Amino acid sequence: MVYYDVDDAWRERLKDLRMRKGRTIRDMAIILGTSPSTLCRLETGKIKKASANLILALSNESGENFTPVPAKSYPELKRRISELEKENRMLRDYIREKWDEEALEYENG
Repeated sequence: MVYYDVDDAWRERLKDLRMRKGRTIRDMAIILGTSPSTLCRLETGKIKKASANLILALSNESGENFTPVPAKSYPELKRRISELEKENRMLRDYIREKWDEEALEYENG
């Protein structure tokens, strides 16, 4: 079975959905096909993973995608920021070079 890591934002979405529908944990658990204790532990953060079956049931019940977004690790984010900064510098240098060429042509023109 496939499991997804869930974070606080996902847990808040779960709780908001239940409250918006006006259901108790027990009622919501029956609809989702899970036990009330599992749903309660998910909402309180005692369980850190949710099954794909539960996420699919939540998506069907809510009408929106309930799949948690996988979090990127800090080193990956740092690497990506570094790549973007490098691309930005290269683009800035290219624009300056073109600007200087056009200014020279205009002066000589």
